[in-house]
Amino acid sequence: MARDGFLDGHRILATLSDSAGQGQVAVFSTPSGLTLKRGFRNPDGTITLRSSDPEYPDQQWPVNAVRVVAVLLPRSEARWC
Repeated sequence: MARDGFLDGHRILATLSDSAGQGQVAVFSTPSGLTLKRGFRNPDGTITLRSSDPEYPDQQWPVNAVRVVAVLLPRSEARWC
């Protein structure tokens, strides 16, 4: 997610949630572990998780294999930190 300003080791501010909007940056739980990506629900019943860094390929999962854990707080809401 380097193009969004997130590098390995950075900390993020997120709020616990069980849902995320189309294309929203969120923490997802997948069979491979936790990941910070943009999530897109597809018409075929799958979820595509996309990094802002083109070096990382999209991950496509069945909808029942992915769970939203938290959504990233917008920078405007995180200014107090």
